Order: sequence, then structure tokens, then C-alpha cells
Amino acid sequence: MGGRHCRHARHHDVGDLPGRHRVLRRAGLVAHGQLPRRGPRSDAGAAPRGRGRGDRPRGGERVREVRLGRGSRGQPPRAVATGARQVGVRPLPRSFYARPSLVVARDLIGRLLVRRIPAVTLMGRIVECEAYQEDDPASHSFRGMTNRTEVMFGPAGRLYVYFTYGMHFCMNLVTGRDGEGSAVLLRAVEPLEGLEWMRQRRGVADPRLLCSGPARLTEAYGIGRAENGMDLLAARDLFVARGRPVSDESVGVGPRVGITAAAERPWRFYELGNRFVSRRARPGPATSGRGGW
Repeated sequence: MGGRHCRHARHHDVGDLPGRHRVLRRAGLVAHGQLPRRGPRSDAGAAPRGRGRGDRPRGGERVREVRLGRGSRGQPPRAVATGARQVGVRPLPRSFYARPSLVVARDLIGRLLVRRIPAVTLMGRIVECEAYQEDDPASHSFRGMTNRTEVMFGPAGRLYVYFTYGMHFCMNLVTGRDGEGSAVLLRAVEPLEGLEWMRQRRGVADPRLLCSGPARLTEAYGIGRAENGMDLLAARDLFVARGRPVSDESVGVGPRVGITAAAERPWRFYELGNRFVSRRARPGPATSGRGGW
């Protein structure tokens, strides 16, 4: 599955998701008029509009604010609520993952990757990922199910972790229908909490080098072979939470990184202007003329 250190999509119609058509068209997947009618709005596709009642701390919960300096675009510092339990930080439902990988990959931008280990919680915003599907020559599932790729074939919402180049682990979120063989590679996270633990794991101080790139990300989060097959809905110590989804205008689309097969497919999604993205956009046929930036 993709990446300079990590390699892993089938070209089919994508299910509907409010507010995502423009970006998916830029990815070259959807033509006007091909999407089915919009169904009932669910948490999988709904963008939050401010804090709701479910995000408020309940009685007895201890909450502190962690400020992390200025945001990636010069915005005021972000505040992350932490404490006895993270306020509003709950795993996304399985229905979020049980959709085509291109839809899930786009919708993961801005979500929170959370890992709880003894004495520390690691948390970061997903800012870059890549989609892989079953008939993609760059995908591990392209040649069918093997002992190594069995996890990729479902159910959705599990973690597919593999070892590559004899030195790196890469983490993917399984998507789509059971038996489909699709997943999303996480390429970069903007670290928000647990940075000191990540620095010790990575041996670097610069926050931009902690989780920028799929191999760095797994090292910073302590993800390895033991996490392969983990159910992100059942596990309390590793999951993806709702976070704050990013608008279409702030999402870039481009070719995946570090692959040779199907390299022209623009199935990488990332937050524009975010300094934690591992690979900046390069002008080319996969991005120009498709709605651009």
C-alpha cells in the first residue's frame, strides 16, 4: 500500500455523502449525475456545527485545556479537552468505515486519532491519508486474500498493520463491504496531545517530524504487529473520534506517494496549508483541471 515506506483501490460508484461531491470529482472518481440520491443524514457524513449537548462535560468530570501554540495556519491556539475522560472523544461508528475507501479517506481529514496508554493519552488530527481498493494494482488486496491481507477483507473498522522494507510498520483503516478488500492508509497526523511521549519514541524534538509520514506515525503512536486486526470500535485504547471535519475548500487531492502501479490515480487527500502533511502538492495532470486547490 502506498507511501515511500508503505504500499497498498476498485474504481466503482461511490455512495452519497453530503458536502463531498466536489472533492470526489477532483479525485476523478465521480461524474456529474452518477451519485445516488442523498439518504438520511447520519453521523458518518454530518459535519458538526459547534459544540452540542453531548460534548459538554458531565458532573464530576475533570477537564483541563491543553494549548499547543498557534495553529498550522496561524490561527489562535487550539484547545483540547482532556481529563478523567476526553469530552466528546468517542469512537466513530462502524457505519463510518462501511463505505467506499475514497469516501472514507476524504471524510477522515480532521478526525482525531486517539491512543490511550498507561499514564498518557496520545491524540492528533488526521491531516493526510490515501485510499486503496480491491482492483488497484497498488493495493495489497489486488491479488486476493492471503494470510497477510486477510484483515483487509473486513469487517470494516479494523486496523490493518503491515511491516515493510524490513524496518517500518504502516497502519490502515479497513473500509467498505465485507470481502471487498479496501482500506485507507494513514499518512500524517497533526499531534495535539502526548507530544513528550512521542518525542521519546521518535528521538526527535520537532513536532513536525513526529507523525508526518506513515512510518513516523506508527512509531510515534507505538503501533506494531500486535495491533494488526484490532477492532477500532471495541478497543478503548486506540480509535478514531469525530473531531472537527474539514471543509471541501480546505482539502487537497493528489496522486498517492511512493507507488509505481496506478500512480496517476489522485487518491491522496490532505488538509491544504497544514505543515504536518508529509508531502506537499506538486502540479501535475492528476490535480490540475480537476477543481484544483
